[in-house]
Amino acid sequence: MTDYFLAIGSTDDTLRTLEGPTFDVATTRFASGGDVNAVAFSPDGKYLAVAHSGAPYLTILDTSDWSVLSDAPAFELPGRVESCAFSPDGKYFVMGYVGGAPHLQVWDTEAWSRVSISLSLSSYVAEVAFSASGHLAIAHYAAPYLTLLDTAEWNPVSGLPVLPLYGQGVAFSPDGSYLAVAHYGSPFLTVLQSPNWAAVSGLPALQSTARRCCWSPDGAYLAVVYASSPYLVIVDTADWSAVSGVPALPGAGYECAWSPDSAYLAIAHNGAPYLTILDATDWSTLPGVAAGGNYGRAGAWLPDINRPTRHGILYDHDGNPLSLPVQLLRRPAWARSQVVNPDPVSGAFTVRGFAPGDYHLLIPDTRPGATDDRLLRITLDETTGALAPLKVYMPYAGALATINGNATKAIDGSAADDVIVRAWGSHGHVIDVVPVPSGDWSAEVPPGTYDITYRSAGCQPVCHGPYTITAPEEQD
Repeated sequence: MTDYFLAIGSTDDTLRTLEGPTFDVATTRFASGGDVNAVAFSPDGKYLAVAHSGAPYLTILDTSDWSVLSDAPAFELPGRVESCAFSPDGKYFVMGYVGGAPHLQVWDTEAWSRVSISLSLSSYVAEVAFSASGHLAIAHYAAPYLTLLDTAEWNPVSGLPVLPLYGQGVAFSPDGSYLAVAHYGSPFLTVLQSPNWAAVSGLPALQSTARRCCWSPDGAYLAVVYASSPYLVIVDTADWSAVSGVPALPGAGYECAWSPDSAYLAIAHNGAPYLTILDATDWSTLPGVAAGGNYGRAGAWLPDINRPTRHGILYDHDGNPLSLPVQLLRRPAWARSQVVNPDPVSGAFTVRGFAPGDYHLLIPDTRPGATDDRLLRITLDETTGALAPLKVYMPYAGALATINGNATKAIDGSAADDVIVRAWGSHGHVIDVVPVPSGDWSAEVPPGTYDITYRSAGCQPVCHGPYTITAPEEQD
């Protein structure tokens, strides 16, 4: 199943992850390196690379607990990283940066060893992108502004046109047959066709610099963000025409990314709310998407991978379905990887980790009068998704009510040994009470419906009920 999980970077030194379909914030962490310029997931979802403007300029996170990858090397970069990408097979990782030649580094991810390449660029790299057919495209600020490498030997490919001016963004079509380039200088968008890399004609006319471009995974659309209103154009690749009905962005777009199933297009941009997600069925803007704290600059979707899963149902104390945010945290790091809201009608929820292992479920109780949260320990692996839903009951929130009675033995009139109060709906134990010698007893319980069992040694237990106890203000 498609797992909608989106990483977003902004200029306030913040990296956020959002969980679909409501796109609530799952995690927030600071890059500790200034502006977040680019983010990239590895194809297997194990890593998230974060390119930023302050030292160390690049951070690779282990998504299992969001810690910095322990065996990643010190990349020793001279300046801010503008772009980064994993190869489709996850074998290579490439970054483009500012600050000094060669402005590009290629790494083998198996041992995190640097790959030697002969290419050295005289100006900084704006974006890098791999193709499924074995190419690496590089948009940069030195003529010819676009370089293409054959990843078999890392040799430059000949026959590419010279762009009008600085390269800004590069993106391959899913099958590698087209390369889209966003750049300065009219026509601001160029699409080249493999294998001769001839320019495609009939593209929509843009009025200003294109910043980034991205293909939908099904190859049907090419999205381009640029520097003047409406800041976004979506191209129908069947005839290279502009799609109608696409809304204008609040400000200049800086990054665009399609969900793995082509259902959504996310755009990081200037202008609040700094992140816009479009529904590709009608190009409407999704409501309620969590806004960023400052200008949006980067975005990447988690690939469509199988994640260990656990289903659950959240109830209140009396067995009624409940919807409170459920947080998934990795043990023992307490790193939050997901927040989900149970269905308000059924209470059903599903949590997914990034790796098998031990997790916590933390459910802060935000209801008025609540004094207790719930914390449970669970395991996630490839089998837990098939288990029956985990039933989670929240403590009662609010003023308690009094339940009372008299429990004596028929044989001699003495008090019963104890009284057990249970919730009628869930059959869950609520409280034990020891009567006074006369047999009188009372207990403070949440409003609800209960059954009561009297017990004494040598006697048959007696059960009564159900009894419905209302809140104190209702007992007039």
